Amino acid sequence: MSVNIPTFNSAKTLPTTLRSVAQQSYQRIEVIVADSYSQDQTAKIASEFGAKLISTRDKLLGARIRAFNQSRGQYVLLLDSDQVLDPTTVERCIASMEQFDMLMLEEDSYNPKTWIQRLFQADRRMVNKIGRSQFDPQSGAMLPRFYKSTILGPALEKIPSHLAHHAIAHDHAIIYLEASRLSMRVGLVRQAIYSTEPENLFGLWKKNFRYGRSLTCLRNTPYWSFAWGKTRLRKGRDQLNNSSSSTALLFLKSFAYLAGFATDGAIRILGTSLALDGRRTSVDPYDGPRPS
Repeated sequence: MSVNIPTFNSAKTLPTTLRSVAQQSYQRIEVIVADSYSQDQTAKIASEFGAKLISTRDKLLGARIRAFNQSRGQYVLLLDSDQVLDPTTVERCIASMEQFDMLMLEEDSYNPKTWIQRLFQADRRMVNKIGRSQFDPQSGAMLPRFYKSTILGPALEKIPSHLAHHAIAHDHAIIYLEASRLSMRVGLVRQAIYSTEPENLFGLWKKNFRYGRSLTCLRNTPYWSFAWGKTRLRKGRDQLNNSSSSTALLFLKSFAYLAGFATDGAIRILGTSLALDGRRTSVDPYDGPRPS
């Protein structure tokens, strides 16, 4: 089976991620790191762990596609460079694949210490408690990470190729949306994966501002309304108590996300305006008779 990891300046978290893969109880694993020309030690770390390293100018969605194209496994795990696997995750996933075409991996936060990280932890645990309604590809927050390659490949082929160059926000949700049109044989593996969350408001802002800026590339695509609809309160949260942490986290993430979207939109408008001005000034404004 194949583990695919997109990276960009991931040296801080990648060793822990790769170590968790190396320590799996199931060992027949190839690791493919698709790196977007990191400026830190990411490439060196990937090589030291024996991963197959490919370089790409594409953003997150494109990096996932390129990694899949290099994968030889019957099953593919879409892992992020800041995530940690339980030692038995891959073994349990493979044991479940006779029944399913893709698997949700129940997520929790990895070693949360700060207030921001505990907000993420509370939100993830609330999603896990809500349960099956979160499997919905349109309105749910849970996403498959473990796929049969025979499902993942055709799903990736449905995604317009030009989006691979720019899409970051909701890349994983777009993949699931396309896969769900092929199959909804989706299972769940409990206590499977742990995510390293931003430590503070600056880290949260930086990450979601970047996601918001990338959203503009989805304009005039079938995913535009789908992507906007993902920014909402968790479906089914009313059934639970103590959902205030999830609400607070949504507000903090959304503020940065919308600021990034507005910033990129303004930059694009300004760029278009300057380009038009440049074309006007390149034309001789005088069209009257010329002196002999």
